[in-house]
Amino acid sequence: MNYQEALDFLLNLELFGVKLGLTNITKFLNRLGNPQDCYPVVHIAGTNGKGSTAAMIEAMLVENGYKVGKFTSPHLVDYKERFRINKRKVSEEFVADFVADHRDRIRKDRITFFETATALAFQLFKEEKVDIAIAEVGLGGRLDATNVIEPSISVITQLALDHLKVLGNTMEKIATEKAGIIKKGVPVVTSATDARAIDVLSDFANQRKTSIERLLLEKNYRVEDVSMLSTKFSYSRNSDPPRTFETNLSGAHMAENAALGLLTVDVLRDAGIVDNTDMSGEGLRNVHWPGRFQVVENGIRAIFDVAHNPHGMKALAENLEAVFPGERFVVVLGVLQRRDFSSLFEQIARFTRKLIICRPKTPRAAIMEELVQNAIAGRIEFAVVEDAVMAFGVAEKEAVDDDYFIVTGSHFTVGEIFRSRGVQT
Repeated sequence: MNYQEALDFLLNLELFGVKLGLTNITKFLNRLGNPQDCYPVVHIAGTNGKGSTAAMIEAMLVENGYKVGKFTSPHLVDYKERFRINKRKVSEEFVADFVADHRDRIRKDRITFFETATALAFQLFKEEKVDIAIAEVGLGGRLDATNVIEPSISVITQLALDHLKVLGNTMEKIATEKAGIIKKGVPVVTSATDARAIDVLSDFANQRKTSIERLLLEKNYRVEDVSMLSTKFSYSRNSDPPRTFETNLSGAHMAENAALGLLTVDVLRDAGIVDNTDMSGEGLRNVHWPGRFQVVENGIRAIFDVAHNPHGMKALAENLEAVFPGERFVVVLGVLQRRDFSSLFEQIARFTRKLIICRPKTPRAAIMEELVQNAIAGRIEFAVVEDAVMAFGVAEKEAVDDDYFIVTGSHFTVGEIFRSRGVQT
């Protein structure tokens, strides 16, 4: 079996859909000898920022000399993006061999696309003999396939209302699903700020007899400067004097994610999981996390950001206002179907001069009529160009006299355009 055959097999698994629950993945990992038990794991849940936080922790640990495995989702262009060893994507050979060895079992037990990816990641980390692994929750937490692990630390980023049909339509229900990753005696760190969410997380931590440490704006970190290509911030834990750091990811929300990463590394050091942390600052200056306020200037002048929900779009709006005060942009938007388009478009209206609405190539793409209705309600000038790559070309022409134009929404949308333009991930 070659890589393309393996990839075709994996993509066909999406026909099994998403099945929340741990029965399938537990059986599968048992057959593999439970590779997830062979190394310490940082487990990360949250609504927004979990991938960025994972990438920042990865960058810091790698810079400090550790061999690090990282599992994130979804990918933008290349399936192999999900699995990294010291920032490098998994080899095509490993993916092909894993699928060839286990495809019969995957078919027989109807192992889903994400369950297979989770098992592949854990097996990869075992065979690569990583010092530490980072696993990002795919959806929710409590019943997510990654929740089979017994982590060294549980990390919970900002929480907001998202995936309402699956996770629930109140903050308390969302927080309950995310809190499901909290394990007995395992320390928890969080940047969540919603009081309802904090109450839920604290209750779970108490029930499981563990500590929860909150990252607080002003007390633990402070944003000092945001530019198009970096963010400078100060960080302090307990009563330590604040230290200044800089990350190559842009935005006040990236300062929060970086500070949460620093707090995670500090707790890992306290637990004796790591001891070298002196190069964390250098690591934060060299984070690899594409599609997050990513400036692309190879023949085009565009900023790509996968702000696919209202919370993420608010962060994009605030970042554009900080970096380009008073400016408005031509914006390409392609999103998946969701219930809260009015909140999403409220944020889009803050920075949009003209909106080019497209439809990413997935059955889950938003209903175009709903997007048009929300653009009209928000009094946003718009055009409909359903193909994402063609929409990008239209935006290029519309923004010919502008400094930049914006591409935002679903990973599918950004990924399609990256693929067409040869942007590396």
